[in-house]
Amino acid sequence: MFIRLAKIVSWLALILGSLRIATVLFVFLTDDPQVATRMLLGSHNTGYYMDQGIYAVVFAIVLGVLVGIATDVQKIANANPARNSKEMQ
Repeated sequence: MFIRLAKIVSWLALILGSLRIATVLFVFLTDDPQVATRMLLGSHNTGYYMDQGIYAVVFAIVLGVLVGIATDVQKIANANPARNSKEMQ
């Protein structure tokens, strides 16, 4: 259950972080970035939003790697239930 929840959170963080980065890049490419920044981001500082997007993407990648590790460990544990019970005794 927690692995599935972590996978969902990882995907959401990746999508939202990528959207934030794409929004900042869109602001940079407009004719008047100051007006677009106020209209799309609600602030005058695009660097802050770019940093947040990068942090979200890095968090998503790290969480995704941890989900992959947890999934593999769970598969190994479920593959040999008799062997695991003998080792625990």
